[in-house]
Amino acid sequence: MRKGIILFDISDFLYQGLEGPQPMVEMINERQTEVLNVLHTKMWGERQRRLSSSTRVPTVDLFLPTGDGYYLLCYPTFADILDIALCIMAMLHASDIKAYCVAHVGEVNVFTDMTGRENATGFDLGLASRLQSLSKEVGKLVCSESLVNIWEANEYFDLKDEWLSGTAKDSMDYRWKFAIPKDFQAASNKYLPMDSAGISH
Repeated sequence: MRKGIILFDISDFLYQGLEGPQPMVEMINERQTEVLNVLHTKMWGERQRRLSSSTRVPTVDLFLPTGDGYYLLCYPTFADILDIALCIMAMLHASDIKAYCVAHVGEVNVFTDMTGRENATGFDLGLASRLQSLSKEVGKLVCSESLVNIWEANEYFDLKDEWLSGTAKDSMDYRWKFAIPKDFQAASNKYLPMDSAGISH
């Protein structure tokens, strides 16, 4: 089934910037949980805000862990993919969480796994992962060839002209373009943490 695929990989997610020969596992687990709480709380808040103002709401169909980040699968429209990608990037930026983000559209196999939950697999999930491993730049969206092929005027990102390429661990060559968020600071400001008085900081 065709899906929009957004992959974000959090920089230094495993060790969360901690130094020393022995990782502080309890603290690392707490920090990783904080990242997830930021994402789920703010995405839910954004959904409710849009519903209350009768604004279009793209839906995340599946949220899948990768170990250092997460896949979000959505309806395979250009607007939905870019809207969700911008929200994720802005939320992470507002919380000072560095992450690399890839947007792609392709085929995935959705199935019910042994726990009874929906899960997904497929070539295009792996392709997004390869692009992420090659193109580590925070604040830019890595766009696959299939997404570039359906690119159109939009309110979310400006697409750069230059094709970039690299050879991944599987010895295959991959190409991508970067897209830069439009008015990123304003988008991020919506998600800044608030103090007890409800003022963003």
